[in-house]
Amino acid sequence: MEPWQKFLKISLLSSFICMVAYLGLYFILDPYDRFFRDPAKIPARPKLNERFFLPTLASKNAFNSVILGTSTVQLLKPSQLDQLFNEKFLTLAMASATAYEQSKLFHLFLKSHPHPQTVIFGIDVVWCEDHPSKNASISYFPEFLFQNNRLLDLKEGLTQRTAEHCFKQLLACLSLTKTLARFDGYRNFFPSADNYSFSQDRNHIYNQ
Repeated sequence: MEPWQKFLKISLLSSFICMVAYLGLYFILDPYDRFFRDPAKIPARPKLNERFFLPTLASKNAFNSVILGTSTVQLLKPSQLDQLFNEKFLTLAMASATAYEQSKLFHLFLKSHPHPQTVIFGIDVVWCEDHPSKNASISYFPEFLFQNNRLLDLKEGLTQRTAEHCFKQLLACLSLTKTLARFDGYRNFFPSADNYSFSQDRNHIYNQ
């Protein structure tokens, strides 16, 4: 065997072994809760973009009510609504969520909760745009999470984005990074009050 042939053979074999090992890790870590989905269990998750995490929560049977919308309703606390309505709320509100994204999340929620107790929709400008049903997300929207298609899961597993999510999930499993403290979808996107500066905000508003 010529040296270049030997080199090519070793390179191809090494690449194949690495790919199989990575896909095995992707399957075991299951960063999107696709392969070992348990409707009764909410696994520990690292802080991912909410567009990748919320579809996981939508199928969990720990909830019977839902909040949908953009950041205008994102600060509604499910824990407070639980007490007011005596129900279990999940918020699927996302920053800059389009009408298309909201409807997709709602339909996904309805698959596991066909008779929700309460549905809160934050109707704002995104529902008044031309053709609101079209996907006009300012961010990547993971359509594969709304379909039961293992080929799409495999295809997504080969992307750099998913490789990064797998790495974050591995760190979470090893307790080497912070995981989500809440599992009802709530996220306070405001900075800590300790870092608030009235003078700085006033200057920003009036001295632009």
